[in-house]
Amino acid sequence: MIINLEQGDYSAAVDTTGAELKSFRDKRRGDEMVWQADADVWNGSAPILFPVIGRMKDGGYRWNGQKWEMPKHGLVRKQHWAVVRQSVASVTLRTSDNDFTRRYYPAAFTFDATFAIDDGTLKVTYNITNNGNDVMLFSVGSHPGISLPMN
Repeated sequence: MIINLEQGDYSAAVDTTGAELKSFRDKRRGDEMVWQADADVWNGSAPILFPVIGRMKDGGYRWNGQKWEMPKHGLVRKQHWAVVRQSVASVTLRTSDNDFTRRYYPAAFTFDATFAIDDGTLKVTYNITNNGNDVMLFSVGSHPGISLPMN
C-alpha cells in the first residue's frame, strides 16, 4: 500500500512493503528526486537494509556457535510494515521479528521507520529496539536512488 504525504509544495510516497520511499517531489517545480524504478536498470527506489548491508561472505555468518544464512541486504526490504502513526505530512511504519526473519536472524526486534516532510526537507528516522535479552548485532542503512536531471 502506498502512503502519500504532503506539506506545502512538497509531496512524498512511501510503500508499506519494505517501508520503501517511492517519491519525493517538489510540486511547484515538478522535480522528482527519487529514482522511479526502471526494471531494465534497477527496480528499487530506496530500500531499507537490515540487519546487514550488502552480501555476507559465503552467504552467512556464525553467531553463538551456530551458522546462519543471510540474504543480500538483509530481511526487511520485502516485509510488510504496519502503519503506527500517520498524519498529512508524516508516517511511522513498523516491522518486527517473525517466522521469516528468525530463520536467518535470531534477534527479537522492533524496527520503526518515520518519514516526515518538514519545511521542504524529507526527514527519515530509524528506531530499532532489541526486544530480547542478548546482545543484538546489526547494521542498518538505506540504498536510495536519487533522480538527477540529465540536461
